[in-house]
Amino acid sequence: MEIRWLRAPDRESVREELEDLVRRRLLERSGWLERLRDLMATVKGWAEELGWATRLVDKRMQDPEIGDYRAPSLLLQKEATRLYLEPIGRDAPGIEGVVDLCLMPSYDDVARLTTDGDRWKVRYVFEDMSAGNGRGAPARPLTKAAIRRVFDAMHIHAG
Repeated sequence: MEIRWLRAPDRESVREELEDLVRRRLLERSGWLERLRDLMATVKGWAEELGWATRLVDKRMQDPEIGDYRAPSLLLQKEATRLYLEPIGRDAPGIEGVVDLCLMPSYDDVARLTTDGDRWKVRYVFEDMSAGNGRGAPARPLTKAAIRRVFDAMHIHAG
């Protein structure tokens, strides 16, 4: 990766340190976007197999460490039920990537997807209504069967 300077620092050690920082942050952003693209493509495929209409859209994101960027997100619709799979951030306290699945137009987040490396997990409110917002529900591996349960519950809840 070549870095071009408008005006490079005079001290070579400072220049090298800054270039290493830029490379690390760009690699982090690239890795996060790759995980998001893979997630969106997977969920899009499953949703279409389950009879949902889908549309990928870009969402503007801001991250103080990796800069501003556009991330993929996914709109889903079945009959009158509309959902939005929305990236929230690449990390939060105690977890890595965070993506919310919201019921539209109320924008109620009903499920949260998180990653621990390359594996995505899902928590959703309908599995444990006593959890209130679903955050207390156990995290389950993200599979087509799990996403079907979430979509079905959201479709029933919206109706």
